[in-house]
Amino acid sequence: MVDTTSTSNTTTTKLFPIPVIPFAPVRQDERQHYLNLLYNQYFLCNSKFNLQYSINQLIKKSINNEFKIAKLNKIKSQYQHSIKKLMFNLKKFGTEDGLPIQLSQSNNNNDDNDNDDNIDNDDDYYNQLKNLCIPIQRLKRNNYITEIPLISNNYKFPILIDCNHCGNSFNLNEISNIVSCNFHPGKLITSTNENINNNKGKKIFGNDYINKIYNCCNELKGQSQGCKKLNHHVFKLNNSIDLHYLKPFINISNLRNSLNIINNSKIQLLRKQKIKAIGLDCEMCYTDKGFELMKLSLIDFKTEKKILDSIIHPDGDLIIDLNSHVSGVNNIPKNSLTFDEAIIKLAQLTDNDTIIIGHGLENDLNVLRLIYPNIIDTAILFSENQIDIKRKDPLKKLAWSFLSENIQGKEHDSLEDALIPIKIVKKHLDNINKIKIRNKM
Repeated sequence: MVDTTSTSNTTTTKLFPIPVIPFAPVRQDERQHYLNLLYNQYFLCNSKFNLQYSINQLIKKSINNEFKIAKLNKIKSQYQHSIKKLMFNLKKFGTEDGLPIQLSQSNNNNDDNDNDDNIDNDDDYYNQLKNLCIPIQRLKRNNYITEIPLISNNYKFPILIDCNHCGNSFNLNEISNIVSCNFHPGKLITSTNENINNNKGKKIFGNDYINKIYNCCNELKGQSQGCKKLNHHVFKLNNSIDLHYLKPFINISNLRNSLNIINNSKIQLLRKQKIKAIGLDCEMCYTDKGFELMKLSLIDFKTEKKILDSIIHPDGDLIIDLNSHVSGVNNIPKNSLTFDEAIIKLAQLTDNDTIIIGHGLENDLNVLRLIYPNIIDTAILFSENQIDIKRKDPLKKLAWSFLSENIQGKEHDSLEDALIPIKIVKKHLDNINKIKIRNKM
């Protein structure tokens, strides 16, 4: 709703914010205040930079952009920061994105013509991307396997191992035996008593007392052995030598050589030109051979389009737990790709120069048993706590911080989890380039 009683004086133009459902980050009167300020800035910007927008266009821009900011930002401070940043860009640069007018208009035109196809025309962009790759020593500190493990002559593969679900020790040779494995599939979270539901009729004293509860069933820690039961124990190997003994690691270059993939063939030269970086994410399951690959998703960095999104049949004969509450995979079709077929596809699509992008990729590459030299891990690069390497921000938090996107409502979507790190990296590079352009002005 707009009432324009006068077009010569910006202060007499009345604007009304579009309602945000279910609620806005600030009160209606505060939104009205910022909307008036934003319109005034658009009005001044239009005159200062000779943009030649009509009054109606300025009104529409003000209302729509304030609404967009109010809808995307759920916290008052974020709303205020975003709208003040927009006004600053308008005042200094005459554009909403903070770029010079010519460059901003060029970007807008590219958006209409699918600019994804031209994103890598400038080699500098991929040089910047290459600079984000994590050094080998830092990868090692974050538990990445960067070289083929060496197995000594006196090495013995562990037979007695702890179950990764219930924690009880068992013999790997007896993994097919029927047992009672009780566990909680969810994570422990901190909560006060007043926030705990479904306490099974048990009386709990002291509303200020802090408890640990499982988010899968809201049970208190120690209240039961677990809300889920399996008939077999499961295991996950973490030692690189144990992993290599069970299924060998291989460098991507050596894998390509073993498959006789010719680097100078027309197909590979075209692939190398078009696919320079990919987003990767895996979903894993438990079998009698440990923690195995169950789904593989690949996204092209340039176009953000799907390259591969396939269920993978694990090597193990006995599939114990599909981790459906996290992975979203409820069954494995008989015609699914085998592990070897999936690895061959990866070898055909990537090489030693390909940049692999993802979040917490050490686990994904471990189940793939592949070693890549060029890794961009958003969990390492963008986590707030850079002192303790064990404390990494989840992808859900980074998606909200960088992109204002709320992901992973319940189950994980491996295709989404492969795409979001790409978007985060692009956002980061765009911010760097904007700063460079401003510094040159």
